[in-house]
Amino acid sequence: MEQDSVDETMREWNKFVFCPVASALKQENLPTAYPYQIWEDFSGPGIDDWREIVQTRCITAVFTGHTHYGQVANDGRNVFVTCRSIGDPEGGPPRYTVVHVQGEDLAVAYRTINDTGPLLLITHPREKILATGPLHVISGDDEVRARAWSLAPLLAGEARIDDGAWFVLSISSLGFFSHPLEGAKLTKGEHSLEVRVTDALGKTASQQIEFVADPTGRYTAVPTIHPVVTKTAFC
Repeated sequence: MEQDSVDETMREWNKFVFCPVASALKQENLPTAYPYQIWEDFSGPGIDDWREIVQTRCITAVFTGHTHYGQVANDGRNVFVTCRSIGDPEGGPPRYTVVHVQGEDLAVAYRTINDTGPLLLITHPREKILATGPLHVISGDDEVRARAWSLAPLLAGEARIDDGAWFVLSISSLGFFSHPLEGAKLTKGEHSLEVRVTDALGKTASQQIEFVADPTGRYTAVPTIHPVVTKTAFC
């Protein structure tokens, strides 16, 4: 389905529910379907209203309908996250999306219906593809944070920056992991963060992200999408 129109119900919801509530909360998460194109040329009833919201509001993320590939995109101003992947021979087994939103933190992970063991989500720093401004980069001493879920008790977590030594993360009983991040010692530019956790059954989970450090606190997002899909047999 192409996002070539927005029906009357959705337009009224955007105008009278979404905008007032989002303004009050100062945090906006806009649901829609297939909203991302590098060269946006949508047309049809309601598209102008939709475009005004996306281009003028301070939106945390636009959460979209299904795709075959579980894509995340950043157009330099807004982040677009697919909420699920229906799964097929091209895109693999069906997946669901796990999202963390708190303050300026936004984190996303995908998990297939066949996955077992712990589920891990790095919640801070913000991943590069999800960063849209200076508040989303490391500019000084900060903190590594992660959240994990498991059917068995979580016993340990560790992390490393780039190819550095692994360090032990503090863990709470609710599956929250953390460790001080010496951001002032990071060179300006992109860095990797890898986190892994282990539960009482010996099962592990890991996640690696790329994040940005800049001691000046300046950052301009570059439009990007992952994974890049140039053709499909389904649309």
